[in-house]
Amino acid sequence: MAMILDIADALVSALNDEEFSMALTAERGYVPSFDLPDTTTGRILVVPKGLTIERLTRASFEQDYRIDVGIQQKLEDLDTATIDPFMALVEEVADFCNGLHMGTTPEAVCIAVANEPIFGPEQMREMRMFVSLLTLTFRACR
Repeated sequence: MAMILDIADALVSALNDEEFSMALTAERGYVPSFDLPDTTTGRILVVPKGLTIERLTRASFEQDYRIDVGIQQKLEDLDTATIDPFMALVEEVADFCNGLHMGTTPEAVCIAVANEPIFGPEQMREMRMFVSLLTLTFRACR
C-alpha cells in the first residue's frame, strides 16, 4: 500500500481513539460529501492530498505527505453560541495532530498544520453545515 494511505489510515485510527470535546467519527475517503444526515455526531473525512520529495544526499531524501482533514457537522442554528464550540473543536483537533507520530515505516511526524478555510460560509448558509479544513504535513526521511 502507498505510504500516504498508511499515514491516512493510521491518522483515522488515532482520531477515532481520541476523546474530543464533541463526538466525531473519522473515516478515510477521496471525495468530500456535504450530504450528511441530521445527526448529533460530527464527521472527520481524511483525504490524501499530495507528496513532495526532496533529496538530502545521494542516498537519502525526505518525503512530505499532505493529508486533508475535513471536519463536518450539521448545525441546528447559525448563531454564535452554536458555531463557537465547533471552532474550538477544530483547534482541538489541530493541536492533537500537531507533532503526531504515525506508526508507519518509516515513521512519519506531523510537522505542519494549516487551517484554510477555517469554516465554509457557503455550506453554512446553504446547507446549515459546519465545514472546516485542516491540511496536515507529515514528514518521513528515508
